[in-house]
Amino acid sequence: MRVKVKPIQPTPALSGIDAKRIIAEVKKVPSKEAIDRNKRMLEKVRKAMSK
Repeated sequence: MRVKVKPIQPTPALSGIDAKRIIAEVKKVPSKEAIDRNKRMLEKVRKAMSK
């Protein structure tokens, strides 16, 4: 029985558009509402874990 193995593909090179999109994503700052929501959820998780 023969098994066909696909070669591993190398990581593709990033184009300028891809690099701009990645930089924009990294520079994004979460909104005040998102920060507050995450803090509330963290408190709930910590409270649930301590029970």
